[in-house]
Amino acid sequence: MKKLRHVNIDCFSVVWEDINDEGSFEECSPTMLENMKIFHTCHILLDNRNPRFWWRFPNLEELSFYINGLPSCSLFPLLQVHTRLHSLFVQLPDYIFWDTYGWERYFVFPSNLRHLCLAGCFLTEEMVLNIARLKKLETLRLEMGFHWTRRGGYCWDITNVEFPALKYLTLFSMQIDEWKASDDSFPVLEELSIESAHYFKEIPPSFADIPTLRLIQLTNCIDSLGVSAMNIKETLKKSQELTVYKLHQIEPIDMDVVETSGKGALLIPGTSVQRSFSSIDEEIVGFEKDAESIMQKLTRGTKKLDVISIFGMPGIGKTTLARKVYNIPSIVNHFDVKVWCSVSQEYDRRPLLGEILKQTTRKSEIIEADDKPDMLRRSLIGRRYLIVLDDIWDVKAWEDLGLCFPMGENGSRVIVTTRIEQVAKLLQHHSDPYPLRFLTRAESWELLQKKVFRGESCPPSLLPAAIQVAQHCKGLPLVIVLVAGRIIGEKKWESSSLWLDVANDLSSYVLGEQSLKVIQSSYDHLEDHLKACLLYMALFPEDHEILVSNLLKLWMAEEFVLNVDTENMEEASRICLNDLLNRSLVMVSKRSANGDTKYCILHDVVHEFCLRKLTEDKYMQLAVPYNPYQHLHSMESRLWIYIHDDLVEQLDHSEYQLDKIPMLESTNKTYCFGKCPMSSLEFIAHPKFNTWNLSNPLPLLVKLRLVRVLHFPLAKLPSSWPSAVQSLTHLRYLEIYVQEFNFKWISHLLDLQTLVVRSSNSLRTSLAAIWKMTKLRHVDIYNLSLI
Repeated sequence: MKKLRHVNIDCFSVVWEDINDEGSFEECSPTMLENMKIFHTCHILLDNRNPRFWWRFPNLEELSFYINGLPSCSLFPLLQVHTRLHSLFVQLPDYIFWDTYGWERYFVFPSNLRHLCLAGCFLTEEMVLNIARLKKLETLRLEMGFHWTRRGGYCWDITNVEFPALKYLTLFSMQIDEWKASDDSFPVLEELSIESAHYFKEIPPSFADIPTLRLIQLTNCIDSLGVSAMNIKETLKKSQELTVYKLHQIEPIDMDVVETSGKGALLIPGTSVQRSFSSIDEEIVGFEKDAESIMQKLTRGTKKLDVISIFGMPGIGKTTLARKVYNIPSIVNHFDVKVWCSVSQEYDRRPLLGEILKQTTRKSEIIEADDKPDMLRRSLIGRRYLIVLDDIWDVKAWEDLGLCFPMGENGSRVIVTTRIEQVAKLLQHHSDPYPLRFLTRAESWELLQKKVFRGESCPPSLLPAAIQVAQHCKGLPLVIVLVAGRIIGEKKWESSSLWLDVANDLSSYVLGEQSLKVIQSSYDHLEDHLKACLLYMALFPEDHEILVSNLLKLWMAEEFVLNVDTENMEEASRICLNDLLNRSLVMVSKRSANGDTKYCILHDVVHEFCLRKLTEDKYMQLAVPYNPYQHLHSMESRLWIYIHDDLVEQLDHSEYQLDKIPMLESTNKTYCFGKCPMSSLEFIAHPKFNTWNLSNPLPLLVKLRLVRVLHFPLAKLPSSWPSAVQSLTHLRYLEIYVQEFNFKWISHLLDLQTLVVRSSNSLRTSLAAIWKMTKLRHVDIYNLSLI
């Protein structure tokens, strides 16, 4: 297990001794895991007898744990040796500090920390000074604790303390009566987030003198704190712009900040159905009057429920405009409840109702009750609500959902975006449907210039060709963004000949097909491994927010990523993602507190393009090379099949025996099946896999002996699953939901890189077998108890 890089285990007790082959503990030299980068666990039981456990992981980069006793605090000085550790999360039980003298000596942190979260922290002046000594610390989150001074009282006085590199500060449910800070306490702070603050009444006025401050986010705080935030905004220099959002009655959840250019930032609640496309939302051009008109429809006019329908062709900016209005502070404060959900063409009423209900009730878990419509209606009665239904394709979706929205007279509103004008007309209540226009030539040029030159002026030598490119985009914002991404992705993007070639290509496109043609052009300019990465993302459902950490592991398991140094595969995978983001083929959906991409998504037009590539002739075979440096159509390539609906039926009839499927047999002579026989099939997927009439996927799995990825996070596998997995010796990625688990069942999977095990039960197992899995890099297990 020397390649293990990532461990995330719930309810895990750490012991000092290694485990021998018989599963018993023994005193021996500890196993060194030099490639371990990430270690996440909930509970950790340590004592100060022996520090060698942490010596096993000399190259740790991320660490999180819960400690439940003062002896465990002795590990902090031991962590100083981890010079590569940049992220640390610690949950501390506050009871250990009441009757203990001198405990603050334990809290010495690794010097290179950039991200620190302390929960349940009983802060003293000494601990605060230890944190301030971290000269590279950029993100600090303090949760469910309080600050105490030797003089007594809960006053957090840091007037003589400086956090030189801190950019993001979050205080969650901190019991602080008073907060004092000087002009120099946070010299480069960009974002301040305060959640569930019921004690201290104001933010230090010195925050008005922080030149880098651009966002203050208040969640479920007392009114006086909001007043102090607005005072800070008003006293800032006129050249400084700051966005202040005050959100009431919101259960503490992760909140994501999406950066925008020039004018601060937008706040987006971290719910699974919300999205914002960074490549469009960063540069909003031409929607000012449209936004004002929509705002008037939302806040004025009839007191009855009204539906504002925004319609237009794909890529014209419907979602961008709706999102812009949705996040305007005056709109945030006008409505008691705000909900954003994506409907899309593949409409499923039950999960969509659950997601809307989850947002209205502010409950993080997905609600499974049968009476969701009635629960949703009752949750909205008496409240002024704003609900956005993004990308509706059919009136049936409104007929199903609209019955759940109370018809009161308190000014509630529903915004609908659709590409179909007839749908917009059929949904009309009081307001006329709102058509979106194309950008003017001047607006098109402004947006293109912002996207390519990032605030700089276009060089005079490129100006004639660049203006031609803008004009040939025909006023479609998505096309402009995609073209900008293609140009930036070229090595010689400053060459006028490149711009002229792009302009000539655009001039030949028909308007209705322009978006897909531009995507095709961008796709053609991708390297082969990036094409495979992009098409792979289309196997997720439309509008699905993809967790980046999981996506990168899937790419690695499929060996899509080009990399000479196999020890840096994670970094190489992230480079691939950033390349696709820079080309605007993939969009940022949510960011983490430090600005990294946490979730990503495909624009529905890009998703449609990828599905077309995947579903040619109602099925698709893509040869992906074993060796990343081979050409896609190399004789040694492996076969990757995407199953179309028509093929699913044939799978059922053939009892999952691929060599008996007529559709595949008939194409064997025409396509690459001759080069890649059925026995070499390695990946098989369907975007609606969870809707198959397939109660047990195991009969299919045993036929796919070379499969590399099994991703079943929700399907509860039967107890016979270990026998089905026995033959899948080429697995790189395994994510399952089971009732029982034992490492010995998968210890023969010597190529396994990522293991994710979820269960509603407590999983009891031994670690003995895991040490033999030398290629394992990521382990994520919930409810694990060692035996």
